[in-house]
Amino acid sequence: MELGSITQLVELPEGCLACAHKNGRISIWNEKWELTMQVAVPTYEITVMGLSLGRYLWAGYRTGMMYIYDISGERWSLIKVWEAHDAPIAMLAVDEQGLLSTSKPVVQIASADHQGNVTIWDGLLSEYRKDQRMKELEETYCDYRPTRIQISSWNIDALDPESIMGQDKTLLDEWMTSMRDADIIVIGLQEIVDLESKRQTARTLFLPRKKQDKSESTGMDAELVAATAAIPQYSAWRNHITAVLQDKYTLVKTEHLVGLFSLVFIKHTQQARITDCESTVVKTGLKVMNKCWHGNKGAVAIRFRLDDATLCFVNCHLAAGQSRTEQRNADADGIFKSAKFKDDVIILDHEHCFVSGDLNYRLDTWTRQDVLDWLKEDKTMAYRELQEHDQLLQQRQRYPLSKLAMLREAPIRFDPTYKYDPGSDNYDSSDKQRIPAWCDRVLFHTDAATPEYYKRHEVKASDHRPISAGFEVPIKTIRITDYDKVLKVINQAWEDELKSIIQGCKIQYIADYGRWEKEECIRRLEDKQWDVDEVIGQHNGAKRKI
Repeated sequence: MELGSITQLVELPEGCLACAHKNGRISIWNEKWELTMQVAVPTYEITVMGLSLGRYLWAGYRTGMMYIYDISGERWSLIKVWEAHDAPIAMLAVDEQGLLSTSKPVVQIASADHQGNVTIWDGLLSEYRKDQRMKELEETYCDYRPTRIQISSWNIDALDPESIMGQDKTLLDEWMTSMRDADIIVIGLQEIVDLESKRQTARTLFLPRKKQDKSESTGMDAELVAATAAIPQYSAWRNHITAVLQDKYTLVKTEHLVGLFSLVFIKHTQQARITDCESTVVKTGLKVMNKCWHGNKGAVAIRFRLDDATLCFVNCHLAAGQSRTEQRNADADGIFKSAKFKDDVIILDHEHCFVSGDLNYRLDTWTRQDVLDWLKEDKTMAYRELQEHDQLLQQRQRYPLSKLAMLREAPIRFDPTYKYDPGSDNYDSSDKQRIPAWCDRVLFHTDAATPEYYKRHEVKASDHRPISAGFEVPIKTIRITDYDKVLKVINQAWEDELKSIIQGCKIQYIADYGRWEKEECIRRLEDKQWDVDEVIGQHNGAKRKI
């Protein structure tokens, strides 16, 4: 793959060099100028890079996002992502001189954006590293309660629940209760109103000025029209779903964004377990001059604390179209970046995160007839061959350090869910002859969840088939006394590690200054109680006597 133009350089340990390229790659070169490694990163252009402690690569992007990669292992790992600035990051400076100080040791990372805003970050990543150690020892201070979570998703193609009759109605109820004895049921609907009226939306947005003024005077812009049309749909679907579940479940939270609607239910007997429940929305729909005018695509996110664990449920509808893979990637990245709760908590900050919906990723290479022929053969072989060309799976493999790649998915062992002739078992027979694809997905980001099932349901009313997935998740309750004991041990271990980091930095500094071997540096530093200034002063005094 051609690397493309270089946007940034940074020196790595052992004489290596990292080059950031405009096409979303970082290339690694050894001291002989041999290419040793390529790493796929987000394609939004790295504008600054810096290295701290010889292992943490800081990369700032044109979008204002900051990524930190741990490059110490054979494979890089993405350890932290956040929105550092509202504008492109223009400068990054790493200052490790603070480790030489006899007072409080620090490593400072300064970043500045194009608007002149400067922020100082902790280059030691102290809190992150202590948090990671606490997570590793979690079982020593937590009890766990197995909790069964059902995720159900369906692009309903603007259907009213009253229009779903007969066998479809029975199957719809089964979709809503697909997990045996679920503790939590999360239902996400997409396209709750007709989103295919793009021409009408565009006409509204691009009316001549006089007509536009008239439209504005009546308050009937495109988004308001769509939102107004959605209100009775929200009510109808909330009432229908609640009627099915109300004997055992309490509706905890709903949230909507024009075409998206999410509902979270919990067993009556467990409602007290939930605290800190809130929601947010992100628009990624039709854009004019980079402004979202119509929330026809985007995400609805609901989060809460269950016992002492944090959970987040995201209902998405990404960009449609066979060839719009990069736009879907950008939509997903924008959702992970922009969806914020109080205290600037983002989606992937939660311990257990579930992302579902009409993600709209398609199948490449195969024609419609190819897919139909494969599905007539052995299903196991068909799914394996077809999914090798699934855009979502390809993107996660191609960009292993992307946020999408941080999510997992249970094996797909059901037929593609899109696109059907509504009311039938026939894939799209219109003039467009769309290629069948697994547009509807359930992804998860948690180390602890055990997938119990992942399937589609045969409700035929829409052009999509509904899907659902079930998980058993161990939800923690913290034993405070034990937590405090472990935290004390972790803090002491961090102090010991920090002492080792400081000593290593001082040894390297003295070695560079005096051209001594490591053992000689250690001897001189120990003689002066690891005071760098004393060692240098002694060396300079000896030189003056000579």
